[in-house]
Amino acid sequence: MQTQLQRMSKAELVSFVLQQQAAQAEVERKQSDTIASLERHIKWLSNIALGSRSERRVLDHLDAEGQLLLSGMMLELPKEVPPADTTVVDLDKKGRKKKTKVDDKTTGGIRFKDNVPVIEVKVENPLLAGADPAKLTVIETRHSDRIVALPPFAVLRMVLETTKNKVTGEISRPKVPSGIWDQCCADVSFLAKLVVDKYQFHQPLYRQHQELQQKGVEIHRGTISRYIHRAAELLDPIYGSLLSSILKSKVISMDETPVKAGHQDGKTDKTKKAFYWPIYGDQDEIYFLFSPTRSGKVVKDVLGAFQGTLLSDGYDAYETFANKVEGVTWAACWAHVRRKFIEAENHEPDKVKKLLVWMQTLYKVEKNAGDDRKLRERLRSEVSTEVVDEIFTYLNQVYAESRLPQTSPFIIAINYALERTDGLRVFLSDPAVPIDNNHVYAARGIIRESA
Repeated sequence: MQTQLQRMSKAELVSFVLQQQAAQAEVERKQSDTIASLERHIKWLSNIALGSRSERRVLDHLDAEGQLLLSGMMLELPKEVPPADTTVVDLDKKGRKKKTKVDDKTTGGIRFKDNVPVIEVKVENPLLAGADPAKLTVIETRHSDRIVALPPFAVLRMVLETTKNKVTGEISRPKVPSGIWDQCCADVSFLAKLVVDKYQFHQPLYRQHQELQQKGVEIHRGTISRYIHRAAELLDPIYGSLLSSILKSKVISMDETPVKAGHQDGKTDKTKKAFYWPIYGDQDEIYFLFSPTRSGKVVKDVLGAFQGTLLSDGYDAYETFANKVEGVTWAACWAHVRRKFIEAENHEPDKVKKLLVWMQTLYKVEKNAGDDRKLRERLRSEVSTEVVDEIFTYLNQVYAESRLPQTSPFIIAINYALERTDGLRVFLSDPAVPIDNNHVYAARGIIRESA
């Protein structure tokens, strides 16, 4: 190498040195970008574990009131909603694919201690309506007990009297009133309490079982589990009706959030990643679809023949679906754009602040319009359209003049916005389309709390 350098002319030597310096500078630049990327990732992980998740920013010239707080298998999609006159018994007998056993011999039944309150209700016999009580005599009395969720718990004791007509000798006894399903020793209030306590108040079944024991109710824990499963089966028609209603919406908001569900094959210490897809209708309905995958096929399968506007984040599965289906328009979420620039705030504080001020103006329009659709349409036309034009003009200008690498958080944020320009403008022409899909994030919060 030294011999080669000695043979070089002065011009060749200068050129060689410059090439070596350029190569060294490129290596140092890549190393610097890699280190910066790793530092951002570490900071992000630290913020997830220890920091605030709020995206509120107090801009110098805005008052506090003006600030915005951005807040195993796939479920089978219902093919049709059952007729309105369908009864619970019909659904239980026809709709269930696999019958869940609730026979007392396998569950241990329900037994009540003496401290459990008893509410007696006499069951009237319709066959004896209008009969002369003087001609009747009670020859036997039987009881049928059910647990009810009257604070805290109680026994609903139905009294069934077997009577004999003194004149005709005819013997008659009323039937036990139908329960939720055959051989069910639980009143609907008790089933509702189990479900609400488990899924709304996150009370595990074993704790509910302990509470029942403390209150004098002896019931097998497996029975409680089966009650939960069968109650869920009875809610299937509501689940299907909810989706049917949402698909009639003019605007649907959709998102997906990962959850841990089940064990990986052969690895009991590791869980699989699955996804809940909350779907939000224009009547504030929320439908939760569970899927083991994040594939775009999920969007296609669940939305089916939907016609209208689909509002979502920047995940390309939504835009791809809208582009392939005639009659569907894809709208992008401004909250996600704002979030990208907040992540770049430390790298380009002045430019980011300028953009956040514009975005704050967009959100002030939404706040001032409230639920008045006509006012929202007018304000978006008079104010928001001009602001959005300024934002994209500025982003294109900054991008053209920037010398930052593509890995810079600020450039990433610009690219995210520019690539979704059309979707981010949809809300300007349709007052029914929200500016973001933060309302779906409230649904994601329900998922996280339940996980």
